[in-house]
Amino acid sequence: MPKIAYLGPEGTFGWRVAASNNPGAELIPCGSHAQVIQAVAAREVSKGYVARENSLGGTVIDTVDPLGRNAVGIEMRLEGGKVVSSQGRVVVCGEAVLPIVQCLYGTPQKVARVYSHPQAITQCGEFIKRRFPGAKLVPATSTVAGVEELRQDTEAVAIAPPWAVDFYPDIPLVETGIQDSPVNDTRFLAIGTNECAPTGQDKTSLCFTVPDDERPGSFDRVSMILALVGINKYLIESRPTKTALGRYIFLMDVDGHRLDPVLSRVLELIVLTGLTTSLRVWGSYPRQNGRNA
Repeated sequence: MPKIAYLGPEGTFGWRVAASNNPGAELIPCGSHAQVIQAVAAREVSKGYVARENSLGGTVIDTVDPLGRNAVGIEMRLEGGKVVSSQGRVVVCGEAVLPIVQCLYGTPQKVARVYSHPQAITQCGEFIKRRFPGAKLVPATSTVAGVEELRQDTEAVAIAPPWAVDFYPDIPLVETGIQDSPVNDTRFLAIGTNECAPTGQDKTSLCFTVPDDERPGSFDRVSMILALVGINKYLIESRPTKTALGRYIFLMDVDGHRLDPVLSRVLELIVLTGLTTSLRVWGSYPRQNGRNA
């Protein structure tokens, strides 16, 4: 029986994605997205699911930063005038899009605190301001971990999925659909140890750095080369390297598989010309065009 890691405890959105995409598997809860990545890297599980981005809250930082810090994906580097590739312990091997419905839990006489994952708090920001203007926002490791806090905190409410009530029947579900927009989706990444074969309908996630000052416009050149050969870009963002102010890791999702002839040649050209100081392909995987979890 395969083991699948997710951000726990049971009842989180990560649990839902893991369960719906892996029927019959043993689901292993982890305390953070970083721990999910570590469990896959240590071969304690065969696959894991981590939240990548949300249509309201944006980038899930506690997923993206650990992915950027770890040896995720396929490193492409220059050795002896040639581009060589080596795979790390973890690769991105899929994605799943989950529609998100946030719910209010708890019926205290006084609401002094609101517990939930930071993403859920962001997704329900207007609701919280309107209903609990003076409450303290308390980040939890997950939405369901916030519900657990209500067993000790009698002056608090929590924000969590509608099915959390199945795991915590003693905590009242008060209101459903409290997110700021009915269109609220989260994209999850599946991470494993084996690279996906090309399917013809793929997406590739890139992570790279560029020279600090020797080559002005390096990032623009990377983007331009991809555009010139007709490769579509789905996502572009940056994260601090955390080594110095003004230094960034760039993240980009592009159309195609890294082994496709055009994309493969473009990535080699980017490395050969020194436009990047490091380049990792987090993974190439089947592209999802709609909700599938």
